[in-house]
Amino acid sequence: MPYIKKFADDKSWRIRYLVADRIMDLARGIGFEQAREVLLPIYSNFLKDAESEVRTAAVGRLADFCKILDAQAIITKIIPNLKDLESDSFTYVRAALAENILSICPIIERGPTND
Repeated sequence: MPYIKKFADDKSWRIRYLVADRIMDLARGIGFEQAREVLLPIYSNFLKDAESEVRTAAVGRLADFCKILDAQAIITKIIPNLKDLESDSFTYVRAALAENILSICPIIERGPTND
């Protein structure tokens, strides 16, 4: 766990990009229960990262990562970060968001989806 946190906070965007890109491999490796606790804050930070490549990689894993979360975690930890990404200045971030946003709707169900 300390290495995952260390690499997720690395000053090099390329390292953070690789962690964001392989977040599901890490989740499978440590187990989904522990991934919810450890990786959710890391993933949430990737969605707010200063580098567009890291944000793009994180949004690209949105569909898979949200499958291991419950609806409440998605609503409170993920969706607030997605609202900022809809007007991201980087085209690839917005494109990745458009590709993946609908995949979380079945998880959070009808009521919150309409909000």
